[in-house]
Amino acid sequence: MLHFRFFKAILKTNLQRIKIPNKFSRRHGSALSNPVFLKPPDGTLWKVYWTKKNSDEVWFVKGWKEFTKNYSLNEGHLVVFKYEETSQFDVIILEINDLERVGAFVLYCCECVFGATESRR
Repeated sequence: MLHFRFFKAILKTNLQRIKIPNKFSRRHGSALSNPVFLKPPDGTLWKVYWTKKNSDEVWFVKGWKEFTKNYSLNEGHLVVFKYEETSQFDVIILEINDLERVGAFVLYCCECVFGATESRR
């Protein structure tokens, strides 16, 4: 099975909603469930709803803003999406310095295990 990948540069204009590439929406848009699921390396599944504008524009809307806030996405980050053909996208976040973001995922996992108020050792 071939996986379809695409990336999006994060700009101030797409922190609230983000348009996925037209080539992807033409090829896979009719098969997408609504919502889709984003799965970053920490394994959390994020439910994101999409809307269609014009004939072939698909935008991630409800849930996208929460995703960007949780992972502290800012202008300059790069997000790589790998479509798994099950309405799930594996997601990798690249920092402004071109390195894959790892620390945020480790912190998130620690908070899940220890709770936000406990100290981490």
